[in-house]
Amino acid sequence: MSHPQGQVAKGDTIIFLVDEYRNGKPTHFDGEILSVEDKGVDVIYLSGHHSRNDFIPWHDIIAKYDANQPYITLENAPYQGRFVVFDTESETEEVQPCN
Repeated sequence: MSHPQGQVAKGDTIIFLVDEYRNGKPTHFDGEILSVEDKGVDVIYLSGHHSRNDFIPWHDIIAKYDANQPYITLENAPYQGRFVVFDTESETEEVQPCN
C-alpha cells in the first residue's frame, strides 16, 4: 500500500470516507476527482438522488479504481473491484456501512 498523493489525478474514480452530514459519522462513498490540491482532492459523488461535492483530505482516500489491477474485496470498505489500495490514517472503527 502507498499514499494517494501523487497517484491520483483529475477524472480518477476513488473510494473515500466523508462525514457527509457533519454529524461525526463518516461513511464510504465513491466519486470522481474534479481537482487535485496540496491537502487532498475535490470530489463529486452521488448521495441518494443528489450529487454532492466535497473536499477529501489525503488520509480519507481509501482506494483508486484501476482496470489493470486484480479483482479484490476491500478490507476497510464495502466495495469490490479493481483497485489500487492506499494507506489511510482514518479510524475505521467509527465508520457506518453505507446501504
